[in-house]
Amino acid sequence: MTAMHDPPHPGEVLQEEFLKPLGLSASRAAGMLGISRKTLSRLINGETAITPDLARRLELHFNPSAGSWLRHQEAWERWRDRADDAADR
Repeated sequence: MTAMHDPPHPGEVLQEEFLKPLGLSASRAAGMLGISRKTLSRLINGETAITPDLARRLELHFNPSAGSWLRHQEAWERWRDRADDAADR
């Protein structure tokens, strides 16, 4: 059996691969995306998921397709569910 690894939450990817390299603050990025700073902060901290609407907004500003963002979110959720199942055993 292959060992599971802890993939980054999509919000962490957004922060590390896009916001930091572009020098964007959470406030500025939230404004660009048309969302509240609190919503973006919750995403970056892994407390909320990327929705289809947010995925489209991310695609407009940061290039990866909306589908790519949503697949990353889905993969992270599947990993988390498997990790939770393993912990319950």
